[in-house]
Amino acid sequence: MIEKIKKYIWLFSIVKYLSMILLTCLTYLTTKNLGLVIVGLLELGIIFIISNALLYTNKIFAYIFNVLLLFLYSVEQVVLIFGNSYLSLIMLSNLDSISALSGKFGLYFSLIIPLIVILLLPIKEVNLSWKRSLGIIILEFLWILSLFGLKEVTTSPFFNYYDLVNQKIEQEKVSWKISHSKNVTAEFYKSEVANYTSKPTNLSDKPNIILILTEGLSEEFVDDKRNITPNIRMLREKSINFTNYYNHTFATYRGIRGQLYSGYQFENYDKNTLVSIEDILKDSGYDTTFINTEPANLTFSNYLKQMNFDEVTYQTKDRKGVNDTMSDKEAYQFLMKYSEEKDSDVPFFITMYTFGTHTSLDSTDKKFGNGKNSQLNRVYNMDYQFGKFVEQFNRSPISDNTILIFTTDHATHVNSDYIKTYPNHTRGNEAVGQVPLFIYYKNGTSQTINANGRNSLDLAPTILDYVDISAPNYFLGTSLFSNKESSLYSHIFSSETNIMTTKGGKLSNLSKSELKKVKKKIQKYNIAQIQPQKVKKRIEKYDVAQIQP
Repeated sequence: MIEKIKKYIWLFSIVKYLSMILLTCLTYLTTKNLGLVIVGLLELGIIFIISNALLYTNKIFAYIFNVLLLFLYSVEQVVLIFGNSYLSLIMLSNLDSISALSGKFGLYFSLIIPLIVILLLPIKEVNLSWKRSLGIIILEFLWILSLFGLKEVTTSPFFNYYDLVNQKIEQEKVSWKISHSKNVTAEFYKSEVANYTSKPTNLSDKPNIILILTEGLSEEFVDDKRNITPNIRMLREKSINFTNYYNHTFATYRGIRGQLYSGYQFENYDKNTLVSIEDILKDSGYDTTFINTEPANLTFSNYLKQMNFDEVTYQTKDRKGVNDTMSDKEAYQFLMKYSEEKDSDVPFFITMYTFGTHTSLDSTDKKFGNGKNSQLNRVYNMDYQFGKFVEQFNRSPISDNTILIFTTDHATHVNSDYIKTYPNHTRGNEAVGQVPLFIYYKNGTSQTINANGRNSLDLAPTILDYVDISAPNYFLGTSLFSNKESSLYSHIFSSETNIMTTKGGKLSNLSKSELKKVKKKIQKYNIAQIQPQKVKKRIEKYDVAQIQP
């Protein structure tokens, strides 16, 4: 057996490296970035040279070194193919929710298992002197550094690992600072939710509120000329619709809590001790509920229980969604039934997060067109089920005194599915973009409001402003009905170490001085959100000017 392996070891070496070259070239299909292919191949060349040199000193160590480095290298390439970026902290922090990607587990395993076999293949030394090997490594390293001068190339597989380690170290420093800081909650205290609009006169003093947070839905799907979302578009035209409106963070755990509390999160599962929209509505006499479409996901279920809703509920059996989730059809049917069964004498606030449009999934019910594009299928199905719900809702007596708010937890991630759907996309970042938001009331009037790049931190104060409910709070956002006043945060996207501005409806980087100032302010809020609430003895109007760029 050993003799056979030795006989074919040259062939094994060729297969191994050619497979790595092919894997690297495949990243171009997703990224359309030739620079990343070149810089990847250069690093692959360095792995080859070092492994080859080690084979002359210790073959076992050389083999282990080669397998380990090629494993790390191939992980980055696979993530680049499917995710359109190298590994990030947000990806690593969401590993405990990897089951949400199960829609493509078959495809992933069909690639990963052969890849592991290839990585374990033995390698054969090539006759290269150590001086020539060292010279090649230096030249390749210098070439990599020169490529970093290109706008399209700012990192490489192993430079990215270096960045991840530094980001994690910085994150741990911030985490320590957060847990050892004095109470700063008073700095974010506001005595009221400012009023910029009046509730429709034909609504009661405390109308029912239904808030729908659709998983990962960007505005481009609603506006798509293929008419993927006819029902959303139709209802949007009858609603108060906000354009040029962005997500303030990524991904779901940060997006849901961030909107309900109008704040940022440092870690996925940080418990926010400040004031949420459900807290304010509960104190105003509302019955508050969150419909959990992922009840089998204990991490997500525990996360929802931290947010002080009176009830977290779900369909208890026969769930047809992937991984025992509620499909979008089931979610909207449950929402309708649950809403109609509520006590008519007590106003309700129901929030529902729908899971069916999660990346990697396909529709469990309706398909779009020929059904070959899973991204279009899942969005089209969500829209179809939403349309059926709206039909029932408008026929039901509850619609006479209930406002319906439709939005998302965050923008659609720009991954391989997204690029297949929008090959000529112009999104400047894979995690932030324009997202839908509209407020519908059956007897209300339609209106279009340009948010000018403001973001989902403004959701909670906007809802409370619309229904004329005010209370002390620690919101970072302000009502979108205001065309004069907004905080700096209303234009700042922040997720892990990724901070950008969407001011004026344009995604751009902050200057170094602006970034330093914004980081300091967000870090202070991260400190405040885990501390007991305190208020200023003398309440002052929030001074926006002092922190604006």
